Amino acid sequence: MATSLAQEDINFLRLAGLLIKIAPRAVRQRFDYEIHPGQLKQFLSKNRRKIDDLKKKRVITLSQYDLLYPTEPSSDKFDVSLMVCLLKHFTELDIQDRLPLETIHTTAADIARIKFYRNYIVHSDSGQVTENTFSEIWNCVVEAIIRLVPDLKSEIDALMSSSLTNDSDITDVIRLEKEINKTNQHLSIVSQKLEKLEIENNNNREIHNRTLQEWIDKDTKYISTSATTFILQSLNQNRGIIITGCPGCGKSVTGHHVALTLEKKGYEIIPCDDPGEILKHFKAEKNQVFVIDDICGKFALNQQKADSWEQNNCKFNMLFEFNRNDDNEDSTNNYETKFLITCRENIYNHKAFPKLTCFSLVQCSFSTQFKISPDEMRNIALSYLPENTVNGIANICLYDFFPLLCALYCKKTKQDPSYFIHPVEIIEK
Repeated sequence: MATSLAQEDINFLRLAGLLIKIAPRAVRQRFDYEIHPGQLKQFLSKNRRKIDDLKKKRVITLSQYDLLYPTEPSSDKFDVSLMVCLLKHFTELDIQDRLPLETIHTTAADIARIKFYRNYIVHSDSGQVTENTFSEIWNCVVEAIIRLVPDLKSEIDALMSSSLTNDSDITDVIRLEKEINKTNQHLSIVSQKLEKLEIENNNNREIHNRTLQEWIDKDTKYISTSATTFILQSLNQNRGIIITGCPGCGKSVTGHHVALTLEKKGYEIIPCDDPGEILKHFKAEKNQVFVIDDICGKFALNQQKADSWEQNNCKFNMLFEFNRNDDNEDSTNNYETKFLITCRENIYNHKAFPKLTCFSLVQCSFSTQFKISPDEMRNIALSYLPENTVNGIANICLYDFFPLLCALYCKKTKQDPSYFIHPVEIIEK
C-alpha cells in the first residue's frame, strides 16, 4: 500500500526520478556519440596521465576512477558527474559549472543544466520541493533532455502522470547516491592525507639522497687512519661505536666513510637526528646502519636531546633484544643493525650525557687513543693540498682540527700559507 505523501515530497520524488533515472540516459547518449563505446578503452588508456591528474586534483573521485579502468570499461557504469567530467575535459563541449542562461540551447548548456539540478537533488537535505521551484526545474530539465534525446518524452510524460506508488524505489536511489557521496568525501579526505604523506616521503627521500651524495663527494678525499681500522673491526663484534673528539678533527667524515663502507656490504644507511627516526625506520629483516651526528648537541649538551635519548633507551633495549631472540630461533636470519654516533668529547664527558646502553657502544676517541698521528695528518693534507703547500706547513699537528682546515683551505680562492698558523684570524676576515 502506497504511503500518503505531501505535495512537496511528491515534487521532490518526480524531480529525482527525472534526474536520476531518465536524464543520465540522455547524457550517456551524447557521451557515447563523443567517445564511441568501441573506442572507450583506447581513449581512457591514451588519456590516463591527464585522468590521473584529475584524480590527484580530486576532480574525479576514487570510486569513479575505479570505474574507468576495469578489464572492459563501459559508460553504462558511469554516473552523470563522471560523464560530464570526461566530456568537459576531453571534448570540445564547453560545459560550465554554473546554470546556463535560459536563452542558450546548446548541447553543452543542456548537459550543464542536467548536472546542475542533479547535484541540487542529490545534495538536498529536506527532500521537499515547492510548487514554484518544481515547475521551474522540471520545465528546464525536461526541455534539456528532449533536445538531447527526443525519444525520452513519452517516459517523461509517464513519470509526470504517475501516482508514484513506487516512491520507495526512488527514495532508495537517492539514499544510495547520498551514501556514495559521503563515501567519496571520506575517500577524498583519505586521498588528501595519502597525497600529503607521499609528498612528505618524497621530500624526505630527496633529502636522504642528497645527504648521501654529499657524503660520497667528500669521501673521495678521505684518508683512512688507525681509528678507521679500529671502528670497522669493532663493529664486527659490537652494535655501536661512538666517535668522540674536538670540533673539526674528522669525527663525522670518519663515521660517514664507515657507513658508506657498510653500504657496499649490503647495509642501508639511515642518517637520523632523534630517537623517533630509529623507531620509524628500524626493520629487523634488513641490514641497517644508523648514523647519528652530534647526538646530544653540537656546541654544548642539549638537555632536551639527552633526556629524549635517555627516555627511549629502555624501548630500544626491548626492541633490539626481541629481534636478537628472533634471530637465535631462526639461524638463517643474519640481519644486523649498527649504530655510528659522533659527539664532541666535552659533551660525551658531561655528567648529564645519557647512558645509551641500548647501543652497546664502544668509544673511539680522536682526543686520546686514536688521536691522528703526524703521518696521518700529512696524508690528509696531501689529499686536499699540493705537496709544496703541505711541505710549507711548519707544524702540521698544531691544531687538532687540522683536517677541517685542509677542507676549508682547498675551497679558498685566495690561499695564504699563514692560514695554518693563524686560521681563526684569517677565517674571521
